[in-house]
Amino acid sequence: MQPAPDLSHIAGDLSQWSLVRNLSVRGYSGRLYRLGTALVNRRMRQVITILVVSDPVNDRRKIAKFAYVSQDIMAYRRLVICCCGISEEEERAMSGMSLIAIRVPEPMCHHGDRGRGAYSIARDLILSSQEDRARAVRLKRSRTRVVLDILSFIRDAGRAVSITQITDACNLNHSISKRILEEMARDGLILSVKNGSKIYYEISERGNMFIELLLPIV
Repeated sequence: MQPAPDLSHIAGDLSQWSLVRNLSVRGYSGRLYRLGTALVNRRMRQVITILVVSDPVNDRRKIAKFAYVSQDIMAYRRLVICCCGISEEEERAMSGMSLIAIRVPEPMCHHGDRGRGAYSIARDLILSSQEDRARAVRLKRSRTRVVLDILSFIRDAGRAVSITQITDACNLNHSISKRILEEMARDGLILSVKNGSKIYYEISERGNMFIELLLPIV
């Protein structure tokens, strides 16, 4: 299944935005509009307008009206959520109206045989984006843990060790070990020592400082 798009690429930090129903906003023309669903950043006084369409071709009039209203209220971003395929031509047409077209997975648009509204779809997109960000943070943290494990093993060994010893001790595969060790050497965390045709690794003073700094909190 196609993954849900990451709204944080469009809105930035999603924790700064609130999903709001039936928001009343006055445009520069003086007209008062009621937005069915919108994202609001009250601190920055910004609004992201949201429209859900099932067919960009048949919904062109609705899209044009949405573009006009979004322009009149000077929306920060204008999202058209497409619950179907969208051609490059339609995407270019929306881009020409300063609209951002995003394609969502089919299950997000329906609950059984019933279509889902903009609020429900936008809420699911936000939750999905937040989960993706949290997953990325966990992956980054796990890499830090691997670096600490390698440094701790080299320090505890008390001598220069080979990539094979590191791979076995830290439960890694050879290619991952090689890439991480190269990065650690570039960062000055370890020193590479050549002995004949083989390369061994020692911990550097910076590597020791790295352990003391991060081991208590990771």
